[in-house]
Amino acid sequence: MDLGQQIRVARKRRNMTQAYLAQRLGVQPMVIDRWEGAICNPAPAQLKELGEILATPLSLSNRVDANRGMASTPQRFWLKRVMAWYRQRHAVSK
Repeated sequence: MDLGQQIRVARKRRNMTQAYLAQRLGVQPMVIDRWEGAICNPAPAQLKELGEILATPLSLSNRVDANRGMASTPQRFWLKRVMAWYRQRHAVSK
């Protein structure tokens, strides 16, 4: 289970919304969504606080670039997410 899935499962187990968790951490709800979607990862200090709030040990997997905090995802997965986001934002019509 990757970090995003760990966060989502722990958050739902504690019956928290993304907005509530974001408020507790002092970040935007979109940030929680990005963490859970494995688009990026929390900073080490945020990860520690997140683990305390969710009362569960969270750990980064080996597939993370610790300097950038970005999860390494397959290229096609990333491209699909970006394209879906672009279509949704800009309502691309044919």
